Amino acid sequence: MGLIVVVALLAMLSTSLAVSTTAATTALLSGFTWSDCGDANATFHVHSLDVTSPLTIPGEVKVSVVASLTSQLPSDTVLTFRIYTNSSFGPTYARLLPCIGNQGSCAYKLCDLLTLTDQSSSVTRQLVTALGGGGLDLTQCPPGASNVTLSDVTITIPDMLQSPIDSFINTNNYFVTATLLSPDGHQKYGCVQMDMPVHKTCLGWLCPKSIDYVIKLMEQK
Repeated sequence: MGLIVVVALLAMLSTSLAVSTTAATTALLSGFTWSDCGDANATFHVHSLDVTSPLTIPGEVKVSVVASLTSQLPSDTVLTFRIYTNSSFGPTYARLLPCIGNQGSCAYKLCDLLTLTDQSSSVTRQLVTALGGGGLDLTQCPPGASNVTLSDVTITIPDMLQSPIDSFINTNNYFVTATLLSPDGHQKYGCVQMDMPVHKTCLGWLCPKSIDYVIKLMEQK
């Protein structure tokens, strides 16, 4: 499950979740919480997990995970996300974030996320490197049986200004379910649920670097 946890963070951070541009009207959660939602015989299991709270964008997040992968996953394993956030109507009305441009509540081929390319984001590179250093067998994909331990690994989160949906990112609470599945969804290899407050300290045009972004946009017109 450690892999699911870190890749779930990857999906949230490197793909820039789409949320309301309106300031959050509900209070942020007091801290990060998680649970292993996999079956007792699941291939992946998390034994402990800690993530900096609130998760700040831009900024740094520290991740600590102890997890185990008992056997190699099938080559066609899919990682799916269901991501909810509080709406402006309050926490009772959490809404599902759609999958837009391969970002948000989407399904991904696991190996596509773990295989670094020239197009891989800086966050992706940091996370995959940390996983390899933490004991995950990345000599093959999907990974083989591994025990994963990450202790206070620091991941730097960029300001997201280059993302086409940066204007949709805002301070809010996120409720994430990440599941490893067979392509037809009939077999579940592991699952983790995470509730986390996210605080965006750099909002759109107020960002210190945004003037450079504006100039770049004007030059393209």
